[in-house]
Amino acid sequence: MKKFKNSSLFAIIILIAGALSISSCKKDSTADNTPSINFVGGNGFISTDTQVDSGSVIMVGINAAANANTGTKLVDCKVTLTVNNITKQIKDSTINISNFSYEFVGTVNWKGAGRLVISVTDKDGESNEVAVNITSVKVSTLTKYSSLQMGGSTSSFGSYLDADAGVVYKLADLSNTT
Repeated sequence: MKKFKNSSLFAIIILIAGALSISSCKKDSTADNTPSINFVGGNGFISTDTQVDSGSVIMVGINAAANANTGTKLVDCKVTLTVNNITKQIKDSTINISNFSYEFVGTVNWKGAGRLVISVTDKDGESNEVAVNITSVKVSTLTKYSSLQMGGSTSSFGSYLDADAGVVYKLADLSNTT
């Protein structure tokens, strides 16, 4: 019985010591120290993945700010565009401010998917970025001409079509133009 009391007392002491050590642990701090960056939304701005016609002019804007906890100023803004696994740096600005806005305006002159990434870095080396996928869709314009009569090279109708103007020419008409 005495042995049972000692082992019970020992077990209770171990439980109390374990409970005290667990309750005295502090939770590790996991504060986010990265700068904030957000897309500008609204009229004419692209802020989500989208498809546009090839040749379209696009606008993408951001607002960035120093981290609210640290207040560390922003020192760099980079803009990159990746198309067909080729990355082109569009902007690399050195700045030294707490708040920053930037608008990218460009023409979609690629075929397929492109990814525009805008990143900001603060003085402590903390960075954050936003990205948007922009897919270019080829625009085909088809012109329909009605009642165009064409014949062979010796026909009185003519046999050569200026598809841009919708005009049929005879061989003799073409030799007179330079």
